[in-house]
Amino acid sequence: MLSVVMPCLDEAETVAACVREARAGIRQSGVPGEVVIADNGSTDGSRRLAAAAGARVVRVGEKGYGAAIRGGIAAARGRWLLMGDSDLSYDFSAIPSFVAELRRGVDLVRGTRLGGRILPGAMPWTHRVIGTPFLNLALWILFRFRVSDSQCGMRAFTRRAWDRLALRSPGMEFASEMLAMAARQRLTMTEVPITYRPAGRRRPPHLRALADGWRHLRLMLFLAPASILLVPGILASLAGAGMVVASGFHVAILGHPLDVHVAIGGSALVLIGYQVVHLGLCIAFLREEEESSGWPRAWLGLLSLERTLMVGGLLMAAGLATGLQVLGSWLSRGFPPLSSQTTIIGVFGMTLVLLGVQTVAGGFYIAAGLEPSFAGRRHDDPPR
Repeated sequence: MLSVVMPCLDEAETVAACVREARAGIRQSGVPGEVVIADNGSTDGSRRLAAAAGARVVRVGEKGYGAAIRGGIAAARGRWLLMGDSDLSYDFSAIPSFVAELRRGVDLVRGTRLGGRILPGAMPWTHRVIGTPFLNLALWILFRFRVSDSQCGMRAFTRRAWDRLALRSPGMEFASEMLAMAARQRLTMTEVPITYRPAGRRRPPHLRALADGWRHLRLMLFLAPASILLVPGILASLAGAGMVVASGFHVAILGHPLDVHVAIGGSALVLIGYQVVHLGLCIAFLREEEESSGWPRAWLGLLSLERTLMVGGLLMAAGLATGLQVLGSWLSRGFPPLSSQTTIIGVFGMTLVLLGVQTVAGGFYIAAGLEPSFAGRRHDDPPR
């Protein structure tokens, strides 16, 4: 019923005690279970000690915390899964609390150290005051998901929830990926206060605070193209369009009418924002957002090559017509200096042409990914 999975890399000092503590926690929970040690290449006898303490040991060749967890879960037999470190920092006597929440039908149960008890020397103040709160905030901003302790490594979840998460990260960022994907999949979640203890081993920890912290943030940014690209890009384009229109009507701000310089700046903002939106859509497709965060595939299907060619062609045609009108007027009047109003109209036409070019180019890229014949040949039968 329950598999307790622990990653292990040279934890000979603590792994046996963790196995015994986890087995006792399973017995207290009243469900049949097992302890699985996912060994990530130990050379200090950890595997032998874990097996002697009653664990089932599996070897995971791919290096990294997340890779070890994934390998251990792949070998686990339980319908419910609980993960925790094998360095004695997590108190496995809390297993019954996690099992109680799983019995209620919760998909994912998070341990919380900040909402529980942290023993002296267990967590550096930088992690407690800066690192973890910052990553908590990033999860809320990017995924609208509130959590008190996003980096707690003691969690329990159902096998069905695990299959839906489809996690890929090999390293420490695995913890953030799990929560980000759980939020996108709208899994039911709750927290259980736990006790966090100083690690029982004498060797330095595998965690590298700054490097691993950046990997957490980097992964969350990749998983949230809507928050970091689509929304800012749309807002930038709308703001730029407003600047162009306002300058065309010579709207005054603080007594100073907007002129051609504002129109040029607005045009640049429109183009930058539009390009950012295209990049966001490309990332959304590459990450298969339509399957993992509720985006309907039909929405991306609206970006067919035919539609983007038509829209892009209309934009270019409108821009060229505007430019030709400005050019004709300039020629008919004997090449006089262009007025600010005429220049603004020319800027508007140039912006339309460039938007059309971007629409066509981006449409080819996205449509190629959505087209089954292109995708099938790319993945299954690459051209020679």
